[in-house]
Amino acid sequence: THATIGGVQENTATADHDTIGGGDSNETGGPRATIGGGDDNTATGDRSTIGGGGINTANNQYATVGGGYSNEANGDYATVGGGNDNSANANTATVGGGGSNQASDNYATVAGGQSNTASGAHATVGGGYENQAQGQYDTVSGGHKNIVAATAGAIGGGENNDIDANSTHATIGGGYDNNITTNGDYATVGGGYLNTASAISATVSGGDSNTAQGDASAIGGGEDNSIGANGDWATIAGGQNNTANASWATIPGGRDNAANGDYSFAAGRRAKAYHQGAFVWADSTDADFASTGDDQFMVRASGGVTMQTNGAGLWFYGDVTLGDGDTLYADKVSSLDDPLELQTNDTTHVTITTAGRVGIGTTPASTVTLDVAGNVKASGTMYASAFSSLSPLLLQTSGTTRITVTNEGNVGIGMNPAPTATLDVSGTARVHELVISGGADLAEPFAIVGAENVKPGMVVAIDPQHPGQLRIADRAYDRTVAGCVSGAGGLNPGLTMEHEGTAAKGSFPVALSGRVYCWADASYGPIQPGDLLTTSDTPGHVMKVSDYERAHGAIIGKAMSSLDRGRGLILVLVTLQ
Repeated sequence: THATIGGVQENTATADHDTIGGGDSNETGGPRATIGGGDDNTATGDRSTIGGGGINTANNQYATVGGGYSNEANGDYATVGGGNDNSANANTATVGGGGSNQASDNYATVAGGQSNTASGAHATVGGGYENQAQGQYDTVSGGHKNIVAATAGAIGGGENNDIDANSTHATIGGGYDNNITTNGDYATVGGGYLNTASAISATVSGGDSNTAQGDASAIGGGEDNSIGANGDWATIAGGQNNTANASWATIPGGRDNAANGDYSFAAGRRAKAYHQGAFVWADSTDADFASTGDDQFMVRASGGVTMQTNGAGLWFYGDVTLGDGDTLYADKVSSLDDPLELQTNDTTHVTITTAGRVGIGTTPASTVTLDVAGNVKASGTMYASAFSSLSPLLLQTSGTTRITVTNEGNVGIGMNPAPTATLDVSGTARVHELVISGGADLAEPFAIVGAENVKPGMVVAIDPQHPGQLRIADRAYDRTVAGCVSGAGGLNPGLTMEHEGTAAKGSFPVALSGRVYCWADASYGPIQPGDLLTTSDTPGHVMKVSDYERAHGAIIGKAMSSLDRGRGLILVLVTLQ
């Protein structure tokens, strides 16, 4: 009853107080439903309203479709302002217009655009294309293919940006392909390209391919910068390919820097602060410059370092160490002839004049280079250099040279002419105890026939054709065996004896006793430590003794290491018998 139809073209008002203002094929089924006009519109909800348009539907109480085409308001108090193929399918959901937009949860809103979806309660999509606000209180202002899946997340715009379902209250301002992934509650990506924030309150302001994985970490911008999962509260301001993976670590910018210690700082190029509290600044040199310990302050400045204090002074508390070949320069501010003074407790202990004269415990006299007031004790090394580069250092008594030190470092005692060995003694040397640390066998130098084929570790025997000389042993159980050439396996002779100007001299040190590496051939039988060894038919090689009768007088010594097969070096204790 009390229904009203203003037009006559197949409009139908079937409920009390329904109203159809005009149009064609419109239908109300309220009660109190209203269709203003248009065609093929259906308003079946109590007090529902369709202003006009075509094929629009308002099926719930107080639902409203303002107009447009093929729009649906299917929730209580739902509203579609216009456009086409839009749906407001939950209570108090709203679609302002556009095309193919959906507001599918209570109080969800899509203002406009195309193919946008607000599927969380109180979610909002401002516009754009193919955007989704899937969680409660989510917002996508616009852009293309942006998705917010968590509670109270927000994307301002851009394209292909995404907030994961487990990252509540997160924000992406815009840009392209930016992400806030799992566990990114309160995280922020301002914009840029391929940036990721994946920890609580992490921030990437912008740039390209930056990643913040530490809680409350921050990257200002740049490219390929990364804060790792251990980088809580870490900061990278910008730059390229910088890495921070420790708490409170900081990189202000630059390239290829790393701050991987808690409270560490790295800046410049390839500065590596690997330790807690380390401060590392590196210049443009393309090489790593890395900390070596906690709480270091390290600077690489290939062009030099200048510190200007305007007279306040520069103070060091602790040791000052210079690298090899480096120089410490000091320059007084005054133009007067002021010396450099080194003090402790306000007392001058060392004075260096501008003329280069040094005084220890005193002001140096003008006639000397070093002036010492007090005793001199050398517990380390004392160096002395002659005026001429051709002259050795001579220590004399009563006008006679007792010790000579050449420029090459050779020391001669009682030598005339100058020494030719590291230590050259003319006379008798007496020692209480002699320790030799550079070798392990007692050797004599020999001339060996066929020297071009000799190599360290070969077994040699007496050469009957050349008295006093040796040859390479080349037959089994050779009773002329003499020893093994020293020097194989990095094991050198410990003591070499020779008599100059006699037959007891040669080019090859041959071990007569002690430990030496010798070439061995295990094809005659595997060799184990303790086996007696003799010569073999393999030139220069020992073998295991198997015929003890033939071995009498042909044994070179005992094996101290094993050789199961083939040929190789073994350690031998030389004991000729």
